Amino acid sequence: MAEFPPYVNAYNGIPKLFEKIKAAAVPAKFTVDFMTSMLDLKSSSYRAMIPLLKRLGFIDPANAPTQAYKDFREDSLSGKVMAERVREAYKSLFIANEYAWKLTNRHLVSKLRSLTGAAEDNPNIPYVAGTFLE
Repeated sequence: MAEFPPYVNAYNGIPKLFEKIKAAAVPAKFTVDFMTSMLDLKSSSYRAMIPLLKRLGFIDPANAPTQAYKDFREDSLSGKVMAERVREAYKSLFIANEYAWKLTNRHLVSKLRSLTGAAEDNPNIPYVAGTFLE
């Protein structure tokens, strides 16, 4: 079975995370402490965002913000940067369907199941789809 594309269970918090990233100064390290104190994202569900940011290429393996992180903060570049990061992180999905972002949730879940070899009842696939759509 293939590795799952990036996902978090609390994907509804993704827009708020990226909104806060744009407003705050760039940290030396992106940590749980930075999220709770500087971004005011105190819910424990935001902890899963750190591995997500790594898989999307916004922070490096040592949790330091990448150039993509810095470029995303600029309004004129944020859409382009996010599109590039998502295309890279979900490469197999875009190879299977170059217009993946236009799929309905139901079709996206179906496509992800076939790409990953996940069972019909795999609980993670809806989270992958939700994360992708956010």
